[in-house]
Amino acid sequence: MRLDVENFPIIWMREEADGQEEDVAATRDLLIGLLQRDERFVLVAERLPNLSDLTEASPDEKKMRAELFKTHRGQLTRLCAGMIIVGSGSNLPQALAKAMTAFTAAMGLSVAFARDVVEAETVARARLAG
Repeated sequence: MRLDVENFPIIWMREEADGQEEDVAATRDLLIGLLQRDERFVLVAERLPNLSDLTEASPDEKKMRAELFKTHRGQLTRLCAGMIIVGSGSNLPQALAKAMTAFTAAMGLSVAFARDVVEAETVARARLAG
């Protein structure tokens, strides 16, 4: 997934175009840049993740992400008002739910689910206001 910062402070996590690989280093640098702005924001994923989204990464990618979250966890917890995922969280497979719980706990974020893009925007704005 790539970060779309066009509507800051709502940061959309979008699908890569078909055939494109995620540039983990560019995503990391963009996230660090967002944290350096020292302004609150919300992450919104345009779809429920697949288990592979959370588990399939090269050792270098896993190391880079772990270092990012370890180094910037305090800033992320302070500045990110949470993550909203478009889709229903009620019927997630157990393995995916566990992986998401571990991922969001590592980032220090709370997660909410929204039925559609409109509801996701509403929830995101409420989180930023609250």
